[in-house]
Amino acid sequence: MSTERNPQNKDVIFLVGAQRTGSNYLLSALKSVDDISVYGELFHRNGPYPFKENTESDETWRWRVLSHFFETRSHLLSNLKLQTPGEIAALLEKHSSGAPLTNPAHTSLRNKTLSQIAHQMPFAYISSIREISECRTIIFKAFPEHLNTSELHNLIKSLRPIIVYNLRNTLDMFVSYQKLKKTKLPQGEDTTSIKVRFAIQDYVQFLVETRSFFFAVRDFSNYFGLEQHTISYEDIHIHQTDSEKVRFISDQLAHWTGRNWHVNESRIKTFRRQDQSKSNADKVLNSEELPMQPATIF
Repeated sequence: MSTERNPQNKDVIFLVGAQRTGSNYLLSALKSVDDISVYGELFHRNGPYPFKENTESDETWRWRVLSHFFETRSHLLSNLKLQTPGEIAALLEKHSSGAPLTNPAHTSLRNKTLSQIAHQMPFAYISSIREISECRTIIFKAFPEHLNTSELHNLIKSLRPIIVYNLRNTLDMFVSYQKLKKTKLPQGEDTTSIKVRFAIQDYVQFLVETRSFFFAVRDFSNYFGLEQHTISYEDIHIHQTDSEKVRFISDQLAHWTGRNWHVNESRIKTFRRQDQSKSNADKVLNSEELPMQPATIF
């Protein structure tokens, strides 16, 4: 039994997902719920993707987070394995003066620094983000490629978040991800007409990597006695309208947190599925190779 059990943090929700589980739709829907700050891939290796309104808002947010961290937690910098703290401080000073930072090296250094802070000091990183957020409660997501086992342990141990597994039929996930990798089209672009070749060895490798991440989260969460919940793509999209889907997600949020949440109807957006195919057989070139039954994550 662990001797390191601190109270669960009901104001931080960790959405455990993977490519094509429908996490973007889920987070977009939560943006229509009052009193919760919604973020995307805060632990991306290339720097955080905060999932703001547009690219410009994302950029503004990244500078603000880094500036706030340096202003409020300078005493922690010596604990970080930052290669160029002096250069970063000079860069922030230049940014605060209003000087244009158009050199790609500037944004690369900023993003690399944010990634280092996120992966080395997740508690300080998330705490800093919460301090500049509009709402006390925040939700963010992470995928298998974002965190190794040690980093995952550090995050869960220090944050004690509510854990929510974002699940989906694994075959749907895999085929959809193969189409995404082939087309590299942004979300919202129609990919219905595009077909990919299914390979069982790639599907199994995908399952191994995805399960490893989900299992690690589950085992660490069990060890630290954290609440864990699930929400599936299928449970969300069985509802017909976007309003019904948002209501369902809001009800799930109330279940996770033990609080009631208000949906702002004016902020509900209309979404269209990127792929309108009726089955996986319509998405692949060799449908005879598809497994009879998709494997499960848990």
